[in-house]
Amino acid sequence: MARHLSENFFIRIINFLISFEIMFAGLFQGSRTTHAARNEAATGRSARYIHVKRTLILFFLCFRGAGANMALSGKQPRSLVEAPEPSHDWNFQDCATGETVADSIAGQLVATPENGPACGQGGISLDGSDDFVELDNWEWGGTTSFEVYAKYDSFNTGSRVFAFGSGSSSDNVFLKNDGTTSTISWNIRQGSTKKDLDASNFDSLTWTHIIATVSGTKMKVYKNGVLVGTKTDGWEPRVLTRSQHWLGRSAWSSDGYFYGTIAYVKVWNGVELQQSDVTDLYAPHNTAHHFWDFRGCITSFAVTDSIAGDLVATPKSGPTCSTDGLSLDGSNDYVDISDWEWGGTMSFEVYVKYNSFNLRSRVFDFGSGEYIDNVALYNDDTKSNIRWAVDKGSGSGTYRSVTTSNWDSLTWVHVIVTVSGTNMKVYKNGVEVGTNTAGHEPNVITRTSHIIGASNWGVWHGVELQQTNVTNLYSPHNTAHHFWDFRGCTTGGPTCSVDGIRFDGSNDYADIDDWTWGGTTSFEVYVKYDSFNKWSSVFDFGSGAPSDNVLLANKGTTSTIQWNIYRGSSQKYLRRSNWVSSTWTHIVLTVKGRILKMYKNGAFVGSYTNGFEPEALIQSQNDDDDAKAPVRSQHWLGRSALSSDGYFDGTIAYVKVWHGVELQQSDVTHLYAPHNSAHHFWDFRGCTTGSPVTDSVAGDLDARPTSGPTCSADGISLDGSNDHVNLDDWEWGGTTSFEVYVKYDSFDSWSRIFDFGNGEYNENVLLANFGALSTISWEVFRGSPGKNLRTSNLDSSTWTHVVVTVSGNTMKIFKNGVLVGTKTDGHEPNVDKRTNHWLGRSNWWNGGYFDGTIAYVKVWHGVELQQTNVTNLYSPYNSAHHFWDFRHCIPGSAVADSIAGDLNAMLKNNPSCSDKGVSLDGSNAYVDIDDWTWGGPTSFEVYVMFDGFSHTSRVLDFGSGTRSDNVYLANSGASPAINWRVNRGSSGKGFAAESNFATSAWTHVVVTTKGNMMKAYKDGVLVGTETDGLEPNVLKRTNHIIGAVENENMDRFMEGTIAYVKVWHGVEVSSY
Repeated sequence: MARHLSENFFIRIINFLISFEIMFAGLFQGSRTTHAARNEAATGRSARYIHVKRTLILFFLCFRGAGANMALSGKQPRSLVEAPEPSHDWNFQDCATGETVADSIAGQLVATPENGPACGQGGISLDGSDDFVELDNWEWGGTTSFEVYAKYDSFNTGSRVFAFGSGSSSDNVFLKNDGTTSTISWNIRQGSTKKDLDASNFDSLTWTHIIATVSGTKMKVYKNGVLVGTKTDGWEPRVLTRSQHWLGRSAWSSDGYFYGTIAYVKVWNGVELQQSDVTDLYAPHNTAHHFWDFRGCITSFAVTDSIAGDLVATPKSGPTCSTDGLSLDGSNDYVDISDWEWGGTMSFEVYVKYNSFNLRSRVFDFGSGEYIDNVALYNDDTKSNIRWAVDKGSGSGTYRSVTTSNWDSLTWVHVIVTVSGTNMKVYKNGVEVGTNTAGHEPNVITRTSHIIGASNWGVWHGVELQQTNVTNLYSPHNTAHHFWDFRGCTTGGPTCSVDGIRFDGSNDYADIDDWTWGGTTSFEVYVKYDSFNKWSSVFDFGSGAPSDNVLLANKGTTSTIQWNIYRGSSQKYLRRSNWVSSTWTHIVLTVKGRILKMYKNGAFVGSYTNGFEPEALIQSQNDDDDAKAPVRSQHWLGRSALSSDGYFDGTIAYVKVWHGVELQQSDVTHLYAPHNSAHHFWDFRGCTTGSPVTDSVAGDLDARPTSGPTCSADGISLDGSNDHVNLDDWEWGGTTSFEVYVKYDSFDSWSRIFDFGNGEYNENVLLANFGALSTISWEVFRGSPGKNLRTSNLDSSTWTHVVVTVSGNTMKIFKNGVLVGTKTDGHEPNVDKRTNHWLGRSNWWNGGYFDGTIAYVKVWHGVELQQTNVTNLYSPYNSAHHFWDFRHCIPGSAVADSIAGDLNAMLKNNPSCSDKGVSLDGSNAYVDIDDWTWGGPTSFEVYVMFDGFSHTSRVLDFGSGTRSDNVYLANSGASPAINWRVNRGSSGKGFAAESNFATSAWTHVVVTTKGNMMKAYKDGVLVGTETDGLEPNVLKRTNHIIGAVENENMDRFMEGTIAYVKVWHGVEVSSY
């Protein structure tokens, strides 16, 4: 995870329900506002227990750190641009006891264990007595960043995680705990004078991720991905070779040794890591810091924290174990957790069901006795009010609390409580219900009692939950009041399948038991119409026709969606958008007051502001009591109350109903998310030659190969002569999006990727190359008038990801995840059942056939994909479009492009190969790549090592002769400066960067061009920019040379080694 704790982790815990009884000592009696009141309340209390019987899940999010606001909504993808590679990395995870550990980056600096530290899977463990690790010395200084992942077992005096210097008070740079406290202290000395930054704290017996940086006068400390301290008047360490580089030992003999475990230490020379880098580096550790899982435990045996490994949960007085967890009897059973040091900003989440409310019965109580640093959650007195309390120390004035809202008896209640600074908050069922702005954080101490009654729970340090986090955590409980799920049902009239219940359109329907309801209501359905019978209803809830009916249907025999509400025989309706035949459609309908709303496939499609709510119909069952009975006598799926209306022909996956709830756009987006994929998907990767490919989403529409296209793991290959694919026809139109992943081998005249229509100039919707060029052409006809958008280009022999959309008057083209064109006076396709749905073939007699390979085609109905959607769809392909990896090449053999597969790199004049790459002699050896059509925004990535610098020797030179559309990367003149240049025809733009290729050392370079902006990155850092640059022309260059100048003389050869070359088309990357 990059910023988020795993949503699956929370759902897994929340769905795990255990029933048990809990006994707690009655620690809090009477008023807690004054010391005198406390003494009075304590009278006669010591011998009593409070017995609490409840069913609950309890797990804790205990986050510590000033202002740490970390989203917990789910797992995010790692960023495209990851943190720069460190200069040095000593990784002790899986080290061997007594053996040295080499720097895995530079390779020459060795870490030597001294006095017997032990190795384990977590890292190297130091005993706090005399164990330490000694690193080889090297020269360094200036801007520097350090990353460590360490676990303190206890805090000796000033014990160092690392200490680099030349004796005490001599250019020392170190990270330690301050004194015998847990405070993080980051220190830099110039000579004997120091600058230090103290911030936050280490958590004992807890893995902690720390990054410490210095650049200029600014020193920073990040803990668990969050910036916790900054010093603006610090300084950088001096550049010199220090004589001591120690882990776990101080240069001062009076200081203690580190007692704990170090997983790894990394160093960046010349780099100040930024927040985005820190977030990326912390991502692998962004999980719970402690986790006790009692499911499947063994009765009477302790359960160990499965993450940090040190803290043990010990059952007391005989709780029993099962596969569900640990069951406590409510008499004297409880669980005692080993103590550890914590405090500061905290958040707790519980999911609990009280059966009754005893006097101040605790959900949890962590402290050091009565009124001593207690942190507790319980019910107020014998009432159902929620009380969240924090003692800071003991005595008068140390107690703060929030009393609010209520637990609901015999009801699952989701509660989150937080404290950060002076703010204490309570959230119930996802909503903030109480705040105290004069609260306080718990002290950072080791409490002597951690008593809980939960079956499994986890602990994190460093985060204050916010409303968005609470909303996400509550979401598993924020569900419909009624849910009929027909997927996988058992046949009993209409037929069942894993998709849902299939109605034949003749007389099939489903009859739901009646219940009393009305007022504000929301409905969600997921259905597929096969055909449109007259006024065929998805559902019709009423008492005849017309009598208080609430129904969803198609209008007449059309595909228009209609939503009706009757009060008696008077009706209001909302008519919007359309169903799409043979296509799964997600619909949400809401009514509140006079407003009716409709959402289709996650998007709001219309409202009616003069409607009304359905009547909440109730009547007395008899004259003697107030019992109520439902009045609506028909709750039908697939059947209308009117006998003249048709039956539903299609499949219903499920129906949900919310009472008293008006779902909002955010809710609809969440509900649609499981279905937020294409409505049709023909995947030709791995297809069988000559066999049809079925739409894997809707399941009804086949793609039939015609005239002999061939199949492979990459997709279906069409020969450009007469091969094509014929899709089954269906009715569709309106807002639509298409996604394709294709590779053109050549560009025939107007060769189609797809053309859906009824012949020439007849409702055509098509995607093609423009004329015989590589320009992308996206066209929509309404009848015969057409609108087109032509922009950017397709790249030959290159896999290209294209998304095209139309909504209203707006047409868009996205290439490789980037919006490359928009037309604002376009139009949507008509809703029509077109007679030709062809891939690779034109509806025009003179249109060319597609020559290349189609991996897949997807279609969305009623959905205009947005940039975020396109970015997500493109993400599996968001890597280089071409990749020649020369590591382990074979002399005399070509190296294939490992991505597109068609372009070979031929080794010329016998360059040598090794596991490092292809070595060029600077005399006549070079590499020649097959030619292809490309241009526009482009990025190149190379990993090279120069042995010497001749005049402008090329790393790569792609062109068509001297000063003819050349694009090259070289050294500048006879200097090692990075030289990046683009020619359009014979005119060129470029620059020599203020940074050099290294000599006899590896250099990572990325160069990009987009519009007028040209950039160069070295080792992850931007080193040069040209704001008046050029993009290369789109054309098929005749020479693609690596290691030499592209001309008839083939001179200016590179002397050195090239590990690999990568190329991105249509993408401006920002350093890998």
